[in-house]
Amino acid sequence: MKANRAQRTAPRPAGNWKVRFVLPRIEAREVCLAGSFNGWDPTAAPMAEGAEGWSLELELPAGAHEYLFVADGRWVADPTNHASRPNPFGGVNSLVEVAPEASKATRSRKSKNPSKSSAP
Repeated sequence: MKANRAQRTAPRPAGNWKVRFVLPRIEAREVCLAGSFNGWDPTAAPMAEGAEGWSLELELPAGAHEYLFVADGRWVADPTNHASRPNPFGGVNSLVEVAPEASKATRSRKSKNPSKSSAP
């Protein structure tokens, strides 16, 4: 998925869905993805640099997920995704909602299941 254009594919064994995140081209040596789905670990999900920018595909369960990109140690909201939630650090976390009941996963400012997401 592009985080702002999440696309679901066939469900995975544990009911997870493939989601593709893309950060458009920025100057960085390393970009990772951190979010509610990986304990906000800034190094757990390194992204690959390609023609469209930095990208990564993950398998996520249905529900709302908050995330940020970490570019050379700097936390960055998704510039192409306007869905967000305030975080306790005075910024915002980008938000993607994986919705298996729809033909495409959608993003939303309001989680249908708030217990599925958390801020760093």
